[in-house]
Amino acid sequence: MTGTTNPICPAAAEIRNTDWSDTPLGSMDSWPPALSTMVSFMLDANVPVWLAWGPELTFLFNDAYRPLLGDKPHALGKPLKSVWGEIWDVVGPLIEQTLAGESVYIENALLRVERGHGVEDAWFSFSYTPLRQDGAIAGLICSVWETTGQVLARQAQDFLSQLEEELRVLSDSAEIIQLSQRRLGEHLKANRVGYGSVDVTERFFITDNNWTDGQVDNFNGTHDLAAFGPEIHGALKRGEPLTVDDVNADPRIEEGGQAAFAYLQTRAALTASLVKNGRMIAAFYVHCRDSRKWTSADTHLVQDVAERTWSALERAQAQHALERANRELAQRVEITTRDHDRLWRISQELMLVADHSGRITSVNPSARRILGLEPDAMAGRLLTDFIHPDDIDSTGQEIEKLAQGHTTLAFENRYRHADGSYRTLNWTAVPFEAHIHAVGRDVTAEREANKALRDTEDALRQAQKMEAVGQLTGGIAHDFNNIIAGIVGSLELMSIRLGQGRFNEIERYLTGASGAAKRAASLTQRLLAFSRRQTLEPKPTRLTNLIGGMLELVQRSVGPEIDVRTVATDQVWTTFIDAGQLENALLNLCINARDAMPTGGTITIETANVGMGREEAARKGLTSGEYVSLCVSDTGVGMAPEVLERAFEPFYTTKPIGQGTGLGLSMVYGFAGQSGGAVRIQSDLGKGTTVCLYLPRYAGPDIPEDTAPQETELPLAKGKETVLVVDDEPLVRMIAVEALEEQGYTVLEADDGATALRVLEMDRTIDILVTDVGLPGGINGRQVAEAALVKRPDLKVLFITGYAENAVLNHGHLARGMQVLTKPFQMEALIERVSDLIALK
Repeated sequence: MTGTTNPICPAAAEIRNTDWSDTPLGSMDSWPPALSTMVSFMLDANVPVWLAWGPELTFLFNDAYRPLLGDKPHALGKPLKSVWGEIWDVVGPLIEQTLAGESVYIENALLRVERGHGVEDAWFSFSYTPLRQDGAIAGLICSVWETTGQVLARQAQDFLSQLEEELRVLSDSAEIIQLSQRRLGEHLKANRVGYGSVDVTERFFITDNNWTDGQVDNFNGTHDLAAFGPEIHGALKRGEPLTVDDVNADPRIEEGGQAAFAYLQTRAALTASLVKNGRMIAAFYVHCRDSRKWTSADTHLVQDVAERTWSALERAQAQHALERANRELAQRVEITTRDHDRLWRISQELMLVADHSGRITSVNPSARRILGLEPDAMAGRLLTDFIHPDDIDSTGQEIEKLAQGHTTLAFENRYRHADGSYRTLNWTAVPFEAHIHAVGRDVTAEREANKALRDTEDALRQAQKMEAVGQLTGGIAHDFNNIIAGIVGSLELMSIRLGQGRFNEIERYLTGASGAAKRAASLTQRLLAFSRRQTLEPKPTRLTNLIGGMLELVQRSVGPEIDVRTVATDQVWTTFIDAGQLENALLNLCINARDAMPTGGTITIETANVGMGREEAARKGLTSGEYVSLCVSDTGVGMAPEVLERAFEPFYTTKPIGQGTGLGLSMVYGFAGQSGGAVRIQSDLGKGTTVCLYLPRYAGPDIPEDTAPQETELPLAKGKETVLVVDDEPLVRMIAVEALEEQGYTVLEADDGATALRVLEMDRTIDILVTDVGLPGGINGRQVAEAALVKRPDLKVLFITGYAENAVLNHGHLARGMQVLTKPFQMEALIERVSDLIALK
């Protein structure tokens, strides 16, 4: 069991260090294989999983599940019922159902759980699956996701949508406030909810007619916010949401503040202040007479209700102001008729008046210029007689809103011109008594210009995509044609020489064909790196150690006329990467830097720790967090802006034909992205270039200072074991089988996952499984291995893959006794990996 647990997994360490002899499970050494396998599976899972085993359903769980326990007392190794006793009336029957042999799946179940802070409502989706030992059900395993956040968010959204609809029909400020208070109080099951304004000093809060559930008093009137203490008052003035779970336990609240809350019969409070133009103008508060654990969902909800209430009040005030202005306008109509008529006649915009049914009563003369219609011809007709058929429904809805007293701003529809074409009009309209007054601006030319611009931009983007695809495919074809020509030519000459009996020249052609094949493999790896599909084997790596081990190789590669320098920040963080691929990337960057300095110069390799905020990270295409930077700078010729823009494009190179593939920087770009990082270039003509890789910091345990493997050259031992080779490519399978048989191994073979499983079901010894990851028939190599390990826990596994199937390979996290080998590979590498795995105890 010890060998199957993840050494850096806290849950694995806790299980390993627990004395199980006093539990129904007994000592770990005596655990049945099925239990050990499922515990290993559980610990490898990156989602919350627990399992219960034995007569008392002894409880075990992984690290992802631990947060769901909260602050519960120690649960590992306890009977399941004692851990979750408070919800046993709900889950107990489901567990009995599972132990009877039936799997269970429940979605968004409401459970009242106790996680160290009192009973709380929480929602979970989970599945129960029975576990068997020797054909009998010995326990169950559960995958579980807490969905409380999603459920509360959905409930909050439904609540806010309903509140928005109810507020929309109100125009009285007191009714708006009363509705918001009551609905929020009932939703949160609070004792008191209130909304109020703040005076210009931002100190005195005035609330009137707040809502209560009848268990506390109203306490309407003016309240001194300073009485609650400087921290509380300061947070409110800054617009920060204030949550107090327990007045008596909150360190921000001094004795005077506690007295103020006690006077208000309040033990827990949540307040959202509204700060507009730098000043606190109002606040929405929720009070409970008992302590309460507020959630972030509660905070966001109260903030949203406060903003919506304020907006509804602003709308009501604006509507009242508009109505008042309309009334005043009506009183002055007789005085201003002459000016109105003048404006009506000379306005360049279309002005019309219609009743609430949409029938036009009058139109200004601009109708001739904009629509080619006489105003008298439009009067008395419905607006819909002139509107584009596709815009009739939306226009009808807007007329209904105006009839209900709402103002229209920036509404657009299309009107038919006398010549049969359509004009797009942008409308502003207000309701006045029984009529609608509207002003329409002709924006047809503006919209057509915008559409033409968008079409041009789309065409340009499409052309750029096609150019990139053409360049990529052309570059691949060029390089592979050269390689294929070398291979085909060598094979043809070998055939001719064999026919002539000239065997002494065969080795030269074999060397040429082999070299061309290796160049093809290298090109494929560069393409996979660019497309982020190469298979990576990441591990914790210190860049200072890696760079130090490469300095001699870098110096030899760039030549004596180039001075190579290193600059390292003290205690550079560890990063989690494929060290071999990073070495290739670093060597590529140094060779590019050398080529940019034909007369010599200086290459500087610099590492540093970098913490990035959200904005800086976004500029680099990353998420905020901690990164390790690796920068390679040169003092060379630099790049022109047009070259810099295309630097990462595949097969783009400024070097002479035959001196560069154009895949170096694109490979570095793809490797950095696949590793969770990014790469950026800064360059100035005549001043040099700096290329920086940003790689995520590794958050796991420290690694030893000297992690370089000790290379030894030992002869490979002849094998006597049995190997199962699974690959759907006959030629690859044939070569692998013959190479292993020459080493003395007994080799079985299969061409797909289903056949491999049938072979593994046979009653014969199989020591190692060598399988391709991508297999036909719906069963991949990882699934074959997992199924085999259930009955053959000591089976060693070597995965073979042609490109990045990391998701299938558990994102590079392989258990002990498993390795991965990337195609194409030499037979010596295959034999060495098999030998190493068999030797592993």
